[in-house]
Amino acid sequence: MIEKDELKKRLFDIQEKINKAALKANRDPSEINMVAITKNVDIEVIRNIQDLGISNFGENRIQELIRKSGEIKSPVTWHMVGHLQTNKVKKGINYFDYMHSLDSLHLAETLEEELAVLNKTINVLIQVNVSGEETKYGIKPQELKAFYGQVRKYSHLKVIGLMTMAPEVKNPQGVRPVFKGLKELINNLRDSIDNNEKENFKHLSMGMSNDFEVAIEEGATFVRIGSALFKE
Repeated sequence: MIEKDELKKRLFDIQEKINKAALKANRDPSEINMVAITKNVDIEVIRNIQDLGISNFGENRIQELIRKSGEIKSPVTWHMVGHLQTNKVKKGINYFDYMHSLDSLHLAETLEEELAVLNKTINVLIQVNVSGEETKYGIKPQELKAFYGQVRKYSHLKVIGLMTMAPEVKNPQGVRPVFKGLKELINNLRDSIDNNEKENFKHLSMGMSNDFEVAIEEGATFVRIGSALFKE
């Protein structure tokens, strides 16, 4: 298990890199939110990182999110960052406040139905498959405008931005076009919506442990950090 002192050191290093990348892009570092991805991470380690001031946690699998949310005391904000099957929505919808992976109208409809029952609203980001990889979830870039037009009608889904998964490459500079592409997509879509919607629709969830600095330079507001924090 990773010791708390080692976690503290890693967290400091990551935050320094976030700050430098933001300043390099003439951005305010406070605009960037780090979500600690707790996939395969022990509860005790999550508690230790929480003690160090981290309160945004993300999970790829809804079963794990439910289990861990029951063992980690508030205040914690849980982010669903992986693909969510519609048949798991009812079981899991009460356990997270952010969804980074909205990738189908059927899922949007199912979420809206269950959220209406709970009288709850969640923040959602539309997952876009910018890279075009067949192994990645997400809607096609050319479908984004029509997709957004449908999803924005649901009163219990607050659409706050876009998310993408970049290909795994050795040199993080190789995925810069993917992040740049997502930024262009949100800019183009923002140009076509009214000012009230623009106020909320501004976030980009992109960048993980190996490429978050490049993602920040290209406009990320959420970076999803797992192995850089927790890998033993």
